[in-house]
Amino acid sequence: MDQAVMSLDEAEAVFTRKPETADPKLLTQLAGTYETPDGLKIQVVFNESSGLTMVAPGAPPYKLISIKGLKFRTPQFSDLVLEFVMENGRVTGLKERDPSGEVMLPRK
Repeated sequence: MDQAVMSLDEAEAVFTRKPETADPKLLTQLAGTYETPDGLKIQVVFNESSGLTMVAPGAPPYKLISIKGLKFRTPQFSDLVLEFVMENGRVTGLKERDPSGEVMLPRK
């Protein structure tokens, strides 16, 4: 949720979350190919003007919106959280969490 609305002093106040801005150098590191457990290759693409996008074969591209740190979501699926995994300063995979569970997609 990006907004909260409250009644304060007989008026409505709207609080809007300011999105985190990630370092473009970090976003460049996150771009790459990740593989699902069934062998499907997912591309994460970085564009300086639009940020990160996830592209799967046969599906429309999904913009990745930064939640916090290395966690992202898509506007299409509010219950899906994507978290990039870094070990020793390099990206090793992508965790995909939704109500059905968590899946690790190793980087290829």
